[in-house]
Amino acid sequence: MKNFAISFYAFFILLLIGCGGGDNCIVEDILVETADCSCETVYELTLDFSYQDAPSEYFTLYARQNQVIGYYKLTDLPLTIDKFETSGLEHEYIKICLDEEEDCCTEFEFMPADCLEESTCSISDLIVETGECNRDGTYLLELDFNYSNAGNDYFDVFVSNNEIFDTYLLEDLALTIDNFQPRGTEYDYIKICINDNPDCCQEIEFMTPDCEEECSISEIVYEVGNCTSENTYTLYLDLEVSGSTDDSFDVFVSQNEFIGYYQFSDLPLEITDFEMSGEDYDYIKICINDNPGCCKEIEFMSPICEEEECSISEIVYEVGNCTSENTYTLYLDLEVSGSTDDGFDVFARQNEFIGYYQFSDLPLEITNFEMSGEDYDYVKICINDNPDCCKKIEFLPPDC
Repeated sequence: MKNFAISFYAFFILLLIGCGGGDNCIVEDILVETADCSCETVYELTLDFSYQDAPSEYFTLYARQNQVIGYYKLTDLPLTIDKFETSGLEHEYIKICLDEEEDCCTEFEFMPADCLEESTCSISDLIVETGECNRDGTYLLELDFNYSNAGNDYFDVFVSNNEIFDTYLLEDLALTIDNFQPRGTEYDYIKICINDNPDCCQEIEFMTPDCEEECSISEIVYEVGNCTSENTYTLYLDLEVSGSTDDSFDVFVSQNEFIGYYQFSDLPLEITDFEMSGEDYDYIKICINDNPGCCKEIEFMSPICEEEECSISEIVYEVGNCTSENTYTLYLDLEVSGSTDDGFDVFARQNEFIGYYQFSDLPLEITNFEMSGEDYDYVKICINDNPDCCKKIEFLPPDC
């Protein structure tokens, strides 16, 4: 804020006093400009004036009661005083003298800067806008406001009963609150205060959004996956819900049998080893947790999960290098279907057991495989502990 005071303004008091040091010593055309306040009683002042027949190159500046403000050179004009202290009166006063005898002086009054107004914290133009509702009944709230002379980098948000909601940085404005809790009335309320300044606040009431939507499961999306046994399979589920105030849901099968409790964050959901009902159609019911009035049920065709008969469809072999006169390296691989075991047994002629191996060992390297002494060597492979699931091959041994 700036105030200007010029000598010919009617409301200023300008007194010209007799001049010593020469009949033509004159101080006139005084211009005073007030500027930024540094506190409630101190502000910046700029002074300029014109003069004639000055007795020296200096002038003295006085306040009321002839209190000396300072001595300055005329060449310093226009002069800026960074910290001019207000008198507290309606008009400020200065006296300018060009000589020590105060025979060539001029007095001048002017309006002070309004430092009280400039230094007072204020909040204005508080606006709020409500957004989407959340599952837990809260909603999105956007707010913004203007402020001046905060004296602090933070502001507090209060709700009903002067209960503090949270504290935020002023630089975060405009602010979005993702989970504002309604107070259960037609209008909600917030109060904004500069942090630790209970006298610098503004409050507002605004229409509460309608977040009381009735809970409903509008759709269950499912997909039947692979069989995991003769009577179980993988089931994939997803659902669309509106109006839920809970973060989870329950899954039931026939006869209202409870099979699991899941979070919405688990969606889409994979249920492994989902058990067949034994009927042509399987069934599930999904309810929002602890809300038996918010459910949906579906029926769907179950897969055919007949157990596949165990068989070894192919044995792939490769004869390697000799490791002695009657041994060599033998490489084996095989293809199996319907196995209920993780390993297999290898036999030579006369059902001689060579070893037990895991399917994870395939392709298999048998070092020092012993020749049978016949024109053809022989191996038989059986799924472990399943003498009915075997396959055998004969092959030419190397010339060692």
